[in-house]
Amino acid sequence: MWLVLVLLVLAAGHCRADSCPDVFQIIRPDEAHASLELVEKGLGCLEALDSPISLVGVVGSVHTGKSFLLSALNHSTSGFTIGPTHEATTMGIWIGMTSMMGADGSRVLLLDTEGFSAAGVNEAFDAQIFATALMLSSHLVYNSVKLITAAEVEYLETLARRAHLWRLRDVGISPFRFPPLTWVVEDFCQDLLGATPIDWLMSFLGERDMRAGRRPLVEGNYTLASLFEDIGAHTLFLPAFGRQALRNLSSVAYDDLDKDFLSQIDDLRRRLLEDIVSISSVRSGKLSGRGMSAFLRVLVNSLRDGHFPSLPSLWSSWEGQLLSRARADALTYHSTAVKLAMHKPPMPPADFAANLTAARIETERIFRDSLFGLEPLWRGPMDDLRVELSAREVKDYEINDAAVDRELDDAVEEAVSKAEHAIERIPLPLRAAALDAAASEHVVAASEFLSLRIGRYATSVPKRHARALRRLAAACKASVTSVKLASAEEESRILSRAVSSGLRTYDLEMTASTIRLSAGILPISAREIESLDLAARHAALIDFDRSIISPRGYETEDSDASTRSRWLRRSDTALMLNKTTPG
Repeated sequence: MWLVLVLLVLAAGHCRADSCPDVFQIIRPDEAHASLELVEKGLGCLEALDSPISLVGVVGSVHTGKSFLLSALNHSTSGFTIGPTHEATTMGIWIGMTSMMGADGSRVLLLDTEGFSAAGVNEAFDAQIFATALMLSSHLVYNSVKLITAAEVEYLETLARRAHLWRLRDVGISPFRFPPLTWVVEDFCQDLLGATPIDWLMSFLGERDMRAGRRPLVEGNYTLASLFEDIGAHTLFLPAFGRQALRNLSSVAYDDLDKDFLSQIDDLRRRLLEDIVSISSVRSGKLSGRGMSAFLRVLVNSLRDGHFPSLPSLWSSWEGQLLSRARADALTYHSTAVKLAMHKPPMPPADFAANLTAARIETERIFRDSLFGLEPLWRGPMDDLRVELSAREVKDYEINDAAVDRELDDAVEEAVSKAEHAIERIPLPLRAAALDAAASEHVVAASEFLSLRIGRYATSVPKRHARALRRLAAACKASVTSVKLASAEEESRILSRAVSSGLRTYDLEMTASTIRLSAGILPISAREIESLDLAARHAALIDFDRSIISPRGYETEDSDASTRSRWLRRSDTALMLNKTTPG
């Protein structure tokens, strides 16, 4: 797409060829310092160059000596403007003319850029400056002062990734590749202890040297070595000595600069020129000034049309990490608080709701305090956090309600079991009144047990609490009914055995007495038979009395006559034994 637009611009004819200075601006920041604007006068100077050109571009943080480095590469100290104050001097992108030639015979131009991380300038603007310089340069120089730091490597990594995505999005398979990269460290006085500058740089880029905490902002390993065709490093000594000279190096003649510095800048210049060639494409060949101008228009229009991909800035990445950590900490606390509230036995729903409310309040406080002083950052995510807490609370209420139901069921089952076992252990048979009294005592004990265990739920879930009590009452009623039936059955079995035993005794006594009497005089008189009958009845009743007295002491407080009378009245079969009762 870019190449088609470049060819269309070229076909429109030559731009105006004004008389141009050696250094001219081609791009400036817009009024908001947020995007790039073309400088037509500078583009006209660029378009006046008909022969192929190649650019050495320099990028880096603000006030690291980029403009001075470019002037020194051009054997000067006064080509690009150098600022003696802390304020940034270079705005946008500038071009410097030289008489140097590239390896392919192209004319070498120098490209100066606005420094990164200037006050009041966001990272998105830095990314546009970097991407444009990258696309225009045949060799890119990253300039730093004193040291190579992980922070600068990470920042360059982010900028390079963003430019790479922009190139892929707008070009697809592009004929333009990342140029070679040289990292220059100015004002370097330290001892590398036998290592080379490239060894030093690669200690930040090599996967084998990745250390804990030294990671790029984008997930994965550093990719600079794979994005750029070639990576080199070069150190430069102090160019001069003295406060006034270092404050304004443009006031020092080039030949008066430090000899070590001049030797090192010659080495750097030689290395840059030995393999620099003009940007070329399959269709248009090597780019001239006119082609570069057309290409630049396409790049800037693409940026202004919103094609430049958005990647997290350093601040945005940090904000994202803060938000993620604050949210995780807050939700961890909330989960812990809810887990503690879900103890056994479960809380009444009203108390559980109060605990959830307290947990929510504390969770929100932790989230806010973790982002103290960043209210604009947490205000929107706070709404999202509240939505998630509400969703969690719905599930937590359901879990606690289910636990309350299980607790009520378990309590009823335990109380019923206690009542049933106690009632089953009542000695049988018992008279109805005594049985009622004994069973009632156990029912009351079970009811008190259940009321004590589930009393906490009486207020918050009164219907479920009352239903549990009714379930116990119904179960106890059934158990009492069952034991009464068992008592009646036991009475019937005892009575049946007693009657049978008494009748056997009567038969045996009558038979024995008759045999003894008949051994004498026969026949036996009626009076004698009646006497024998009375004696047999008496023996039968004594046996009957022994049979109905419980081995556990049942009926022992009653007299024999009372016992006999009450039991015999309950047996039609035994009435014959009670026709004439002695005493």
